[in-house]
Amino acid sequence: MQEIVQRSQAFTGGEANHWHSFGWNTCWELIQAIESAQSLDPAVIAEHWKTMTTIETVSGTGTMGGLQTFGINTTVCSPLWIVKVVNGELVTVKTFGADHTP
Repeated sequence: MQEIVQRSQAFTGGEANHWHSFGWNTCWELIQAIESAQSLDPAVIAEHWKTMTTIETVSGTGTMGGLQTFGINTTVCSPLWIVKVVNGELVTVKTFGADHTP
């Protein structure tokens, strides 16, 4: 992800924000699942993914969810920030954990 941020900064003339790297988030998560499963077999990776409890995202450490809603534990829940703009600067109002609880 550091390389992606550096490439984004080079492309935009020095600026990089969350949205520049967010498109790569899913790829990074898949790579982590492959590495954790120690396999390139999609069936093995899919089964292993269901057992994972945390995964790194561009927003920080995420948790796995979806079991109660979808019946499978494969939905990545990233940390979430509520922010506001004060005098042109972003100020964090509230931070929620990856499970979206304060």
